[in-house]
Amino acid sequence: MLCIDLVSVNMHVPAFDRADRLKKSLRHADIGSQEMADYLGVSRNSVSNWINGRFVPSLAVLRAWAARTGVSLGWLVTGNPDADDESMRESVKADCLTGPNL
Repeated sequence: MLCIDLVSVNMHVPAFDRADRLKKSLRHADIGSQEMADYLGVSRNSVSNWINGRFVPSLAVLRAWAARTGVSLGWLVTGNPDADDESMRESVKADCLTGPNL
């Protein structure tokens, strides 16, 4: 029997940021950037900037994005599907203060 001490194994677990979750939600919903842009009434370039982490979408955009893709707004914003409204607002606010947003 092979027994591995998982605590001692030096593994790297990647952290998924909001841009990663935006991309994953598009794949989950099987829609493209242009379709999402049309749905949101923005340019495809805006969607591209969001999914590549160059800009931070507003909470209103994230709500519409979650509704269109069928994923939890909490997960999309914070990575936690059970996030409450206050933690989501704080997460978006913190990102907006540290980088450009649209």
